[in-house]
Amino acid sequence: MDRPVLNEISLEHVKNAFISGMPSENIPIFPMNQGQWNLMLQAVYDQGINLLELDDNNRAVRAYRRKLGT
Repeated sequence: MDRPVLNEISLEHVKNAFISGMPSENIPIFPMNQGQWNLMLQAVYDQGINLLELDDNNRAVRAYRRKLGT
């Protein structure tokens, strides 16, 4: 399954909201590996859940969330 072009959002915003105990706009965070894509991630993304892309050392490198209304 090919990964679509994802809507990248501010990683710092998502990380800071998580650290403060207030997930970004009360939206859950779902982890994924770099370059990973499958039907489960597509379903999560379609629901507007934050995707947190992790590198090989499990460090967050990017965050994505579907734009509302698309």
